[in-house]
Amino acid sequence: MDGAGRQHYLAGHDRLEALVHQLDADKRPRDRYVTESARLLGVLDEQLAGRDWVMGADYSIADISLPGWVRDLIGFYEARELVGFDRFLHVQAWLDRGAARAASDGGLGKVCLWLN
Repeated sequence: MDGAGRQHYLAGHDRLEALVHQLDADKRPRDRYVTESARLLGVLDEQLAGRDWVMGADYSIADISLPGWVRDLIGFYEARELVGFDRFLHVQAWLDRGAARAASDGGLGKVCLWLN
């Protein structure tokens, strides 16, 4: 999952660039990143099948580091439909489990305070 963050960023970034500049030119770069983001979400979805957390029964650093990238991809970058996120049911359930943790409750609303 080493490349997940970068790929999700690039897929979302290209989508925002296209919206900002209304570019209808060459969509191949965007499509490349979208395809790779969807592939990585598929890998994560398979990994989470039958597990509560990425590495199994225990919450780990993987469960801390990956959700921000996924949330940004589908939320901030609004690429949910672009990557077909709704088909990754295990990833959705995993995000919900992570957000339901008491330690996550306070942190999720404060992640982007510097933007205000």
